[in-house]
Amino acid sequence: MSRGGSPVILVSWVSIGGGAGPLLTAMTDSQSPFKGRVEHIYLCTHAVRANTREREALEQTREGLREHPVARAAKLKVCRWKAKASPIEHEPIRRFAERTLLDIRRQHPSAHIVIHLSPGTPAMHAIWLLLGSTGFIDGPLSLIQTADKRGREAGNRAVQLVELNVESWLQRYRTMRLSRADDIDDGQLFDPTRVRSEAMRDVIAKLERWATSPAPVLLLGERGSGKTSLAAWLRARSPFSNPDLDPWPVVVCGQFQANPQLAQSKLFGHVQGAFTGAAENREGLLDAVDGDSLFLDEIADIDRATQRSLMAAVEGRGFYRLGDTELRYSNFRLISATNRSLQRLRQDRILDDDFLDRVAVFVLRIPPLRECREDLPDSWMQVLARISSRVGASLTELEELGRNPKILALLERHRLPGNFRDLERAAHHLLVARAAGAKSSKLVDTVREGLDTRMIATDAVGHIGAGELRGELPLDEGDYTRRVNAYKLRWLRAALAHAGGNKANAAKALGMKESTYKAQLTKLSETE
Repeated sequence: MSRGGSPVILVSWVSIGGGAGPLLTAMTDSQSPFKGRVEHIYLCTHAVRANTREREALEQTREGLREHPVARAAKLKVCRWKAKASPIEHEPIRRFAERTLLDIRRQHPSAHIVIHLSPGTPAMHAIWLLLGSTGFIDGPLSLIQTADKRGREAGNRAVQLVELNVESWLQRYRTMRLSRADDIDDGQLFDPTRVRSEAMRDVIAKLERWATSPAPVLLLGERGSGKTSLAAWLRARSPFSNPDLDPWPVVVCGQFQANPQLAQSKLFGHVQGAFTGAAENREGLLDAVDGDSLFLDEIADIDRATQRSLMAAVEGRGFYRLGDTELRYSNFRLISATNRSLQRLRQDRILDDDFLDRVAVFVLRIPPLRECREDLPDSWMQVLARISSRVGASLTELEELGRNPKILALLERHRLPGNFRDLERAAHHLLVARAAGAKSSKLVDTVREGLDTRMIATDAVGHIGAGELRGELPLDEGDYTRRVNAYKLRWLRAALAHAGGNKANAAKALGMKESTYKAQLTKLSETE
């Protein structure tokens, strides 16, 4: 749990009988690590309880906060749990708590969330503890409990940090370190708890189904589409994840193009004297990832000889270190990625057919950001938060820029061929301009400067000019149909969002019969 200097968001249930006391202790006591740093308070209350105790406690808490100058400076938001359920029922409490925490993180992507465990029922305590200790929420987060006057007189600290990390796949994903990560894809671009688009939900669902299988997975995606993060997610979700292997090896195969021998040495290892400069025996990555997963990015850059040796290792037939005669074995799960299409890999014979058959048992196409528009606001805020942490932008500035409707509309209309890298470039332009004192009216222009203006559509769904289309040619076989279907699907989903999820009204909005709308939505969703 992080204890950095970022602004603090305090989250708590209303205290029955304690009023504002527990909150004030967390915010002002000299023993509190968060003294004077709380900028927002999210106060949860069960809004449908039959008796008036909850309402009275809420009003008492509000009054107590208003009377204290430090607490009065913090922004208070009341989160009302309106379910007709008992405050000792874990499942409905969990659903409410998850929604609340996800909403807070969306609103404050880089803030330090502090969950106050003390107020509430034991079931409420348990849910906070579970969500806070298993990696459900990304970013800085702490759990605390406070002691009242009687507790302090008994020797308890006024504010106690609760240090509890429960082993879970989500926790492994959140804390995973990679041996190599580019500026934007550090292995944690995607938060599976916050995905909204059907296209990315389908990706996550497939990875979940494949996670327990030892069969290789091939990820196909455009540059900057988050292939490294999805590989890390798959590793964390699967049994092929060794916590002692830190950092996790990420191999960029482009480094091997000019020196195939480097690929053999890196992957399989070598013995002393195997080649000029081999002064000692060296373990290869296949030895290191025994019982784990190996990620090969840009796998299309591996030479044929290395492909054949790697294929034998994947099949369980073993491998040799360079210069060695001892056959070695490694039980690993291979995850590979490329920005080339499967069709091109075969037709252009970039990869050996037998090798491709082995590494592409499961093939996953990663949708570009332009096909996941529902995720774009969160993706933009996430990238902006990462860049702003390097330049020191304030939380208020970040929230203002991340939710600027004109900037979001501009990003919506752009094809974003570089995906997250386009967002990164736009964020740099925006934050540099803001630091230089650019007026709010000019900020959209600075984002536009960071993007290729030829790829900005003239309508909300995505008109593409003829010049841009010519730049996309030639297409692989089947690409034309897939792209046209993706365009149709965006209209169908836009209409559904416009109609608030009502398919009959969505059909009317598009001027078609409801049966036709449903049939097309089902068909195109299945084939995307």
